[in-house]
Amino acid sequence: MAPGNEFPALIAGVGMASCSYTPGTSPSSELRYIDPTGRFRATLRLGQEVQPTERGGKSMPMLCLRSLLALALVIGLVSSGGASAAERDRAVMALSVPPFYDSDGPRIRVGPFSEQLKSAYPDSILALVEKMKAKQGDLPVEAMFVTAVRLYDLGHKDEAVYWFYSARHRQRLYRKVLVEESAGGIGSMGFECLQAQNAFQQLAGEFINGYAFGDLEKVKLVIKTVQGEATSVPDLKTTYPGVEFVDEATWKKTSEDLAKELDGLLEMIDKDADKIRAARKRNGIEGKY
Repeated sequence: MAPGNEFPALIAGVGMASCSYTPGTSPSSELRYIDPTGRFRATLRLGQEVQPTERGGKSMPMLCLRSLLALALVIGLVSSGGASAAERDRAVMALSVPPFYDSDGPRIRVGPFSEQLKSAYPDSILALVEKMKAKQGDLPVEAMFVTAVRLYDLGHKDEAVYWFYSARHRQRLYRKVLVEESAGGIGSMGFECLQAQNAFQQLAGEFINGYAFGDLEKVKLVIKTVQGEATSVPDLKTTYPGVEFVDEATWKKTSEDLAKELDGLLEMIDKDADKIRAARKRNGIEGKY
């Protein structure tokens, strides 16, 4: 998805009762979607058309993945109105991005902090993330996304927003400096990490952005913080051994350019603040996350 098409998906949210990404299933990979009412479900293949099916055999119109997500997020194609109060109040993200994360357990495999993230509880995770923050330049993108998920699940949602947007910036940097032709295919580290990062962005983003855009001033501060940290370049070569990247001398400028692109998101928030609030209220998003 091109950067210009990412911004609408950040504003709203759709109900996902259960979501998963399965690496190695196809060259384009799959996402399984189930809406909160249980009526519609679909296997979404990136870059391919999908056939969402309603229980009972009736079908929704075929839409490409980008159209399905954009419509669901922006104009409420998938309404959250049918979700029960328990579903709407549920804080834990039921998602799976193997082999890095599964909410059932949870099961976490993202490097040295995996066990601590797994065993963390509400009163301990903030101290843990302070330790992780000190080593943030060495963290894989996947670890940053999982940290955002765990913070959200344990009730520290403002901190989750920061880690999610930091992970998004590093994800975009990874994608920009990766030598695409060397990424390989199913089973290769470069390819599988890229696909997993995309899955985290989409699946966790529904929850975290659904919460974050309930307070536009706060999310603007987070975005500006991430922009300010863009001059610090992570050690991707050490974090991802065996993955080929472009000349490291270009990374700092690339990171700063990516951060600068977020100015467009900040401008859109200012310009469309009333529309964003109205859409969230209309689609039942306020208070859901």
